[in-house]
Amino acid sequence: YTEDYESVLSAKGKNAQFILDGMELEQEKNSFTISGVTYNLKSVGEANLVVSADNDKAIEAVKDFINSYNAILEKINGELNEPKYTKYLPLTDEQKKELNEHQIKEWDELAKSGMLRRDTILQDIVFKMRQDISTAISEVGGKYKALSAIGINTGDYSEGGKLYLNETALREALEEDPDVVYRLFASSGDDYNSQGVAMRLYDTLKGSMDRIKIVAGTTPSLVGDTESFLAKQIKDYEDSLDRMDYRLQRVEERYYKQFDAMELALSRLTQQSNWLFSQFAG
Repeated sequence: YTEDYESVLSAKGKNAQFILDGMELEQEKNSFTISGVTYNLKSVGEANLVVSADNDKAIEAVKDFINSYNAILEKINGELNEPKYTKYLPLTDEQKKELNEHQIKEWDELAKSGMLRRDTILQDIVFKMRQDISTAISEVGGKYKALSAIGINTGDYSEGGKLYLNETALREALEEDPDVVYRLFASSGDDYNSQGVAMRLYDTLKGSMDRIKIVAGTTPSLVGDTESFLAKQIKDYEDSLDRMDYRLQRVEERYYKQFDAMELALSRLTQQSNWLFSQFAG
């Protein structure tokens, strides 16, 4: 090898040096990403960069949110409005013996229908979710302070708060203000009015879940649960049944004693009657 060739092999590359938005920067490689934008430096020179937001991606994200929101709302409203069949009481073991498996399943479905009809916790969840969506965000400046301003609106009252998207209005808002969706959804203010929609909904659903845990517990069954409202209520019912059963046993014992006493009295009366009859007959 010649000395010149060896010097070429041992030569070290230099970092890429450039000016971006008036700032002198340096990168180890010619390809790098800054603030979500990927740059590839290919030669020395100047270039004007125009970076545009991916509005289609933002619109798809909004659509996904609306679909998820509507699905949750539809599920809750379905439980709130499910019909209740008061004639179909839970089957006893004796009644189940007279029915086949299919009949038992159908009966149980009707008996369980409407268990959450007009439930106050679920009603409160729906009310707060709709409030979270419709209330303007004070933290956001400009004319886009509410979801309705960017084309997200509720339908008819009978639809229970279902959201609809005016894609044209949303696209126009994004073209005018690329960060509008982020601010409306993710603003993290110190109070309710300054919080974004996503923050509000998170607090609403988390608080509602905590309320449900207090009422129904955290396990699929109430086995081992002693703290929830339902568990305590069931325990009260069981204690009440035990007390009623105890009183029933006492009443039953009293009646048995009275019946025995009556039988004894009748036996004595019969004996006396027989004796008197024998005296008159003699």
